Amino acid sequence: MLSSQAVRDAYPEAVLGRTSQGHPKCDFSIGVRVGFPSTLHPSGEISLLVHPAQQEAWMAFAAVMRIVGYDIRESASGTANCRNIDQKPFGTTSLHAHMSAIDLNPSKNKGANTDQPPELVARLGAIRTKRGDHAFRNLSDDRMHWQINCTPASLATGIDRSTIPGGTVGVEFVSGMSVFRSTIESEEAMDKETWKRVQTALQALAPPLYKGKSIDGIPGANTNTAVRAFEKRMNLTERGVMGTLRKPESGMWPATRELLFITALGKKAS
Repeated sequence: MLSSQAVRDAYPEAVLGRTSQGHPKCDFSIGVRVGFPSTLHPSGEISLLVHPAQQEAWMAFAAVMRIVGYDIRESASGTANCRNIDQKPFGTTSLHAHMSAIDLNPSKNKGANTDQPPELVARLGAIRTKRGDHAFRNLSDDRMHWQINCTPASLATGIDRSTIPGGTVGVEFVSGMSVFRSTIESEEAMDKETWKRVQTALQALAPPLYKGKSIDGIPGANTNTAVRAFEKRMNLTERGVMGTLRKPESGMWPATRELLFITALGKKAS
């Protein structure tokens, strides 16, 4: 089980520092959106920001909510919230400031009391990464609160769908993933400067996967091949470039991009 402090340490990017009064300063622009089932919107879902390395995990979380039939019904539910725990100045930053937790229907899940069906709790707790780590944990004294329970490296291996009862064959999970796929491609669209960073990072690896290629910010066939080679090297699902090749607005799976930048920076520093 990953401690709350270990989660803060693993996903620090959104928290930029503190104000003179001791409150956190956050940059949620790095976040990506995931749709959760909700009665708050006529479409039946609301879009919440999560940490990019956690997107697939939260998609699985939302899919399980659909399978069980549990909805977000209160606007106080959410993921990204730039605050300390209990709003105390100079206190410990909330995991919501790190975009690494969700509160579900707070008025119905106070303390140890909960309206979450046992089936939902069991299925969410059973979600694992392909490395075998539990993706989430629920606090026994704060039942509204679910938080990420594994590292970016573990999440980067992907979610093991066999750990989601009904997830490998259930219509709800499969359709949910397909519904989000177009959203991911548009939400994760990247401009030329970002693609230049990707190509530079691929060249910085040891051994390099984009050796001798042009840093032009255009994701062509060479970039796609290099991205797939990196995903294979890191035991990730081989997705490569999402969208139309040779167009800067093409996207990239968030876990791949984050792990690529982290790994390339490590190679440069060593």
